[in-house]
Amino acid sequence: MAAELAQKPFEAYAHLVSEVQAPAAASLARRISALPPQERARQLVAALLDGEPIELAGADLRGLDLGPYQQGAATLVLDGADFSGAMLSGAVLAQASLRGACFDGALLVGADLSGADLSGASLRAAQLTGADLSRADLSHADLRGASLLTANLSDVTASGVVLREALLQSAMLERALLRQADLRWAHLVGSCLAGADLAGARFEGAVLLMANLTGAQLSRSTDFSYAFLYHARLDRSELSRMHLAGGIGEDFTDLGLARDTWRMLKEQFRRDGRLADARWAHRKLHGAATATHRPDRARRFHRLPPARGGTGRRLGSLVAGLERLCFQPIHGLRWLLGQAADIGTGYGTSFPRMGLTLLAVWLGFALVYGLAGAVIHTHGLPVSWIDLLSFSAATLTPIDAYPLATTSALGRTAMLVESVMGIGLLGALGHMVALRLNAD
Repeated sequence: MAAELAQKPFEAYAHLVSEVQAPAAASLARRISALPPQERARQLVAALLDGEPIELAGADLRGLDLGPYQQGAATLVLDGADFSGAMLSGAVLAQASLRGACFDGALLVGADLSGADLSGASLRAAQLTGADLSRADLSHADLRGASLLTANLSDVTASGVVLREALLQSAMLERALLRQADLRWAHLVGSCLAGADLAGARFEGAVLLMANLTGAQLSRSTDFSYAFLYHARLDRSELSRMHLAGGIGEDFTDLGLARDTWRMLKEQFRRDGRLADARWAHRKLHGAATATHRPDRARRFHRLPPARGGTGRRLGSLVAGLERLCFQPIHGLRWLLGQAADIGTGYGTSFPRMGLTLLAVWLGFALVYGLAGAVIHTHGLPVSWIDLLSFSAATLTPIDAYPLATTSALGRTAMLVESVMGIGLLGALGHMVALRLNAD
């Protein structure tokens, strides 16, 4: 033994020190857990004054009240303390200094941590349901996977805080400072972030259904890509297309909700005067609506026609049967028309697409007339390519085609199709121009 100690004196010394300290740390947790709740704070403060390491992993600290030991502006310093897995339900740690402390897996239901300094602390998977963290400092703290349901985080300072996958349903985050915060995939259903500073915060995949972001302050780097925003309040938040670069989460889960969310965003952008963003949201809205009509998914988003009585049961059953039989073809046609409207006009938002569509129809039908030899000159002159373009333009618009005409069945059919397309496209173009003039 002496030879081994002579060879490795430092390792042996460290090993002996750890053997002495480990029971002491464990004994502190046991001593405090064995005391009545009203005596636990006194024992903790005594151990702190004696310089004993605050190692309280798994300790029973329910009812711990450090309030009487906070004198005036003085704070109780528990920096780096280990409370991992400890039971702290209803504990009062208000105003305490807990920098770098570890609360991983701790039970802090209903705990009072108001005004506490938790900067750099680790609270992974901690249970903070109903806890009071108002005015606390959570800068760069790690609350990954923590449960903060109905917790009060009003006026909290939390720059760089990690709240990834945290549960924040109905949590109060009014006026919270959340700059550069990581809230990816966090659940914020019904939470209140009114007036919060969200500059540089990341909300990718976060669930913000019915959340209140009224007056929230955003920056160019704030990211709401793929966030769920159904019925979220965004008044005066200055949310723009830039913050939703990746779209919204509803696009990948429920097209019905996506349609309603895009409609809400469209109106919000229009109220904020972001007309280009409103047109983008309009296109996304109709894209989601069109996708619901795809034949293989129409039954999920649209109800089958109900049975009708008619003049008799048989007639009513027949009508209902026909409607059900035509259900998928009708929705399939609406899906195809929606796809065409997107490709041709961007759902009435893109003048370049509309121009290209008109040009393609004009040139395409001129080519059809030429290949089919369907156009003749009433004066007996040979038909040139300029005549074909003129005839196609006249068919597409109200211009008179004289002295050009067609006598073949194929030519008359092509004229009918082109005329119908012309009426629809020119009507859509006029509607787009009117909307743009009214908006501007």
